Amino acid sequence: MLRISIAIVLVCIAGLGLWHLVAYLAGKLPKKQRTVKQSPEPPSAIQSALLPPGLQTLTEAAPTRDDPERLQQACTALEDSLADTYMVLAESWLRKGQPRKAAAVLKKILQICPGRHQAQLAQDRLQQIGNEVQG
Repeated sequence: MLRISIAIVLVCIAGLGLWHLVAYLAGKLPKKQRTVKQSPEPPSAIQSALLPPGLQTLTEAAPTRDDPERLQQACTALEDSLADTYMVLAESWLRKGQPRKAAAVLKKILQICPGRHQAQLAQDRLQQIGNEVQG
């Protein structure tokens, strides 16, 4: 009985030693490197929805880095889109009862794109806000 109990302990110790040896060797073996696929992702639906219609076709077309006319069109479309988005932001601030924040956004439109029709709309809206606050 004593021999059996000693044999069981020795077998357990040998098994644990073997298990640790295998774990140690498995950590030392060179691991197979995973290949990472790097492909450009198409624009998300949100990004596409935010782009003006003229720019959506530019992003889907061939590369435009060497075509200054198309790049100019894209810049103009982005400026219009930015100004329109700022106008929506200003109106949103007004609906929330924050005329000072709306006025700050409208002034930003005047600074960023003074020659656009949105700048004239912003100027008119600033005058309306001023009259409402005074009246």
